[in-house]
Amino acid sequence: MALTRIPAKITRRDEIGRDILLIEFSAEYLPPWTPGAHIDVEIPGCGLRSYSLIDGDYQKTYRIAVKILQDPGSASLSIRDRFHVGTDVDIYPAINRFPIKKASHYTFLAAGIGITPILSMLRELDGSDAAWKCHYFVRSPDQMPFIDELRTLADKANAELNVFVSGETGRQSLAELFEHEDKLEAVYACGPTGFMNEAADIVSKRDGVRFYIEDFDDQRTEVAGEHPEPVCEGETAERISPNAAFEVECRASGHSFTVEPHETILDHVRQILPDYPTSCEEGVCGTCEVAVLGGIPAHRDQWYTDEARADGGRMMICVSRSKTKKLVLDL
Repeated sequence: MALTRIPAKITRRDEIGRDILLIEFSAEYLPPWTPGAHIDVEIPGCGLRSYSLIDGDYQKTYRIAVKILQDPGSASLSIRDRFHVGTDVDIYPAINRFPIKKASHYTFLAAGIGITPILSMLRELDGSDAAWKCHYFVRSPDQMPFIDELRTLADKANAELNVFVSGETGRQSLAELFEHEDKLEAVYACGPTGFMNEAADIVSKRDGVRFYIEDFDDQRTEVAGEHPEPVCEGETAERISPNAAFEVECRASGHSFTVEPHETILDHVRQILPDYPTSCEEGVCGTCEVAVLGGIPAHRDQWYTDEARADGGRMMICVSRSKTKKLVLDL
């Protein structure tokens, strides 16, 4: 489906934490949105990138928070250097693939800038009868721009807010954390791919728990019409869930392996190709790109345009996974 481009203007830019910018877009009319939604933003030299909405004035503004990564060529650096108050920017209507669904008890997991969609959900629950608990993981105290509001929301709801600062106390084990969770009904997670995969692996072992992650995959494409998706040679590409294990065949080297929910393709490639080039390992620099010969990649990078993702011919193996049981890569 072709996108509806919205000419917008930046009307606010604030540094709200170390390497975190709040950006406000204004336009004559912006479609309404619901908690968990994201927008696509046209970034000079980088194409479309997706960002969760924090809030906004009804039909007038959208607000996002951007973590600035120091990798050369990253979209966030382009935002830092080129997005100023008064800058004209093309954005696209909000879309929600991470909606909050009715439950009596919620558990939220947020890592770093992944707090943004969770914050909008907690605002939505404010004043409701639903109970909730939030586990918030950050590297340092100066990267928690919304902590005061989170604490206020938790106090009003008599909810539990746990903040884990890895730079002070070390990394909190999710497995250990969930050992003491006895009220798991609906779990929402947002953060780096490895974090969400680990959470999915742990929650999958609990019966009757609904698990949701924010995934910008399968986004709309500006090129109208459908793009053919490659399939493994000689077989039908059987679809799998976003965090399921999948097989990888490295055609050039002859190696094969299984990528578990808590692993990345790169974890295995390092074992068979120790010198394979990598850099950011967050899907923003493009260094670990590889050609896809079969299967359908589940893109979780911040590098490709929507058109490139729809083509499906290349992927970033540091963060992206598979939509099918098997991927064949030119490795």
